[in-house]
Amino acid sequence: MAAIAGRTRLEVEDISSKATVPNNHRAKLMYYLSSVTTVLDMDDSDSANLRRLCDYSNYSRLSSEETSQLILLCALLSPDVLLNKCIFADDDMCGEFSNSFYKISAVRSRVMVSSSIMIAGQNRSVNKVMFFKMEWLRENYLEPIKYFADEMAAEKRRQERLAKKKDCVIL
Repeated sequence: MAAIAGRTRLEVEDISSKATVPNNHRAKLMYYLSSVTTVLDMDDSDSANLRRLCDYSNYSRLSSEETSQLILLCALLSPDVLLNKCIFADDDMCGEFSNSFYKISAVRSRVMVSSSIMIAGQNRSVNKVMFFKMEWLRENYLEPIKYFADEMAAEKRRQERLAKKKDCVIL
């Protein structure tokens, strides 16, 4: 697919692949993080911790501290921050999938802008975008974030009740 913009033509390449995400809130949130880090070119980061937080197939291996890091990172990279900048709600662009990824490169007349550049010995893509269906956002971000927010609120209430019981004096 290509689009013409003045003297610049945009080349759009579908780089999507099928993903099988376990039916688990933590795994789905990890898949959301994996998706947005792909778009933001963070997916090949040197951070072993980030790779671990994105490894949704091994969701059960995350500690509670890592789960907290996952929730925080997903909140920082929320759809509100990324929507209509690098992720877009568009059923047609998704085809048979609930989300899809596209690599975009610009081609000028006689001069081709590279689709990737070498930075610090690492090959970085120039630009990627993701399109999603609302069901994808609901399943992989909204429902898992709500689940963990509810779980954290319940834990906070339990801690408050325990603190009140400790303060209670029986005569």
